[in-house]
Amino acid sequence: MLFIILTVGLLSQFLIALVAYTELLNLPKYAMDANIQLGVNSSEGSKRALRSQAEDYLVKIVSEQAAMCNGILRQVAAEVRAMALGAEMVYTNRGNFRGRDLPRPDRTENGVYASKAMLAPGVERTKAIDDEIRLISNLEYLFAPLVRNDPVLDNAYLGTPTGISY
Repeated sequence: MLFIILTVGLLSQFLIALVAYTELLNLPKYAMDANIQLGVNSSEGSKRALRSQAEDYLVKIVSEQAAMCNGILRQVAAEVRAMALGAEMVYTNRGNFRGRDLPRPDRTENGVYASKAMLAPGVERTKAIDDEIRLISNLEYLFAPLVRNDPVLDNAYLGTPTGISY
């Protein structure tokens, strides 16, 4: 009887040791699987957070750029209004301005700021056209400072119904 009890006790301890040994052999695989799952979950979370942060930054950058561009466009619009009002004043008070003859574009030096006048195709040069060109030449005193002092503006142009391009 003692032998049976001893055998059952030893057999149960052997079975418990075998199960424990098998579980110990599976423990590294379980730990690796758990670490992989943890890495996948944290990388997915990080990816979502980074994407959200990048979207927020892009929206902020785009909003700042849009505000800056709107400011520049408002400034240019104000300068164009000033040019239009100046041209209207010159045309309204044409007797107060003497003017000068303006060269054609092919008679000016490239890269150097200069006022020049051109006629549209089919427009004949008459005394009235010459008088209007001399009148328009007075706009140089308005256009030149605006163009020179604004880094956004590169040129200022004026076209008339009579076919003059300044």
